[in-house]
Amino acid sequence: MMVTIPWHSMDAGTVLQQLGSFADSGLTTEAAADRLAEHGFNELQQDTGVSAIALFMNQFKNTLILILLVAIGLSAAVGEVLDAVLILAIVVFCAVLGFVQEYRADRAMESLRRMLSLSVTAIRDGIEQEIPSRELVPGDILVLQTGDRFAADARLLEAHMLKCDEASLTGESLPMEKHVQVVTEDAKLAERFNMVYAGTVLSYGRARAVWSRPGCRPN
Repeated sequence: MMVTIPWHSMDAGTVLQQLGSFADSGLTTEAAADRLAEHGFNELQQDTGVSAIALFMNQFKNTLILILLVAIGLSAAVGEVLDAVLILAIVVFCAVLGFVQEYRADRAMESLRRMLSLSVTAIRDGIEQEIPSRELVPGDILVLQTGDRFAADARLLEAHMLKCDEASLTGESLPMEKHVQVVTEDAKLAERFNMVYAGTVLSYGRARAVWSRPGCRPN
């Protein structure tokens, strides 16, 4: 079981020490390769995919739906045709509703997967370089500028007039101001002002951050 590490409640120096990284030079190429082999790629799991028809048919495997189908048969058998039709309408409604929700969830996951398929600026061997976001590893130092879409959750190390659009995550309509100061361990997600999150956007300013994946504390 993955244990969530409260990076937001640690000062930047402690976070870097825990992750075995350096704000100015980042990771070495060798260290990054070792961590990539240990932790795998920074990407969402790709499933085999289910067709829309199969997704709809899967709705009829639900226990409640099966019970209602039995009720339809029993109602029809005793001549209660109206009841059977009403129950059938309920079954169809439930199946369609379940299908729409799962279909939208699948499309949302695919959209997020595409958003994370980008390049990012990271510091390795003391040099800023563009790398595929899927190759980010815990401890990588990210260089962030206005307009960047975050490819991973990260703890801020430097923040200059930083504001982030987190509407997709927290529902806040206005960009959130960010800073590097420690916040309390029990702070809510929207109150972790020293963190940036995958899929959100840097609206204004520039920053440096270290990727601190939950549960990751490299040796």
